[in-house]
Amino acid sequence: MAKTKSFGTTISLGGTAIGSVTEITRSGTERSFADVTNHGSSGGFREFIPTLLDPGTIDVTGFFDDADGGQDALRAFSETSATCLITLPNSKTISMSVFVQSVGESVPLDDAVQFSATLKITGATTYS
Repeated sequence: MAKTKSFGTTISLGGTAIGSVTEITRSGTERSFADVTNHGSSGGFREFIPTLLDPGTIDVTGFFDDADGGQDALRAFSETSATCLITLPNSKTISMSVFVQSVGESVPLDDAVQFSATLKITGATTYS
């Protein structure tokens, strides 16, 4: 697989680009396990079986812009999932359905106002 630079990556929510983004971090998929340890488990070791996958979250940070439609969409906190599309500079995309989990701002003394948001992924992620 070819390496790709991250500069120029875009992210959109429901078809609206989120502007002034400086970092996008996907937590990754995590599998849950059920403990099936019983009195007959070999050597007294716990035993597990895999269960459901949790698709994780996406953390987005950037510079606050109250005129940006994408940042407005984040702050709207819809209870309906929306399509999140991450487009890499090589035109490859990562697509998933998300809910806005949290949105906040940071106002440091000697820096620009920043925003952060966490998106909860629901269902499978598509890479193309």
